[in-house]
Amino acid sequence: MLTWPVSVAGFGYSGFALQSTTNLNPPVVWNTFLTFSTIVNGQFVVTNSMSGAQQFFRLKLVVYTPQEQVSHY
Repeated sequence: MLTWPVSVAGFGYSGFALQSTTNLNPPVVWNTFLTFSTIVNGQFVVTNSMSGAQQFFRLKLVVYTPQEQVSHY
């Protein structure tokens, strides 16, 4: 299980994606989690399956270009 605060000192993490990799040697390939996090007691929570390989995680700001944005009309 991974957790991180919804916000710290007024800075929110709502536009970030959780990514993981098994190796930090260049070139590093980051995989984006497709599982949505939930909020529990002011923390984003993601439950991931345990695997045999070590994993490293990061939060990356997701920025969409106008062509990538989806209209919800």
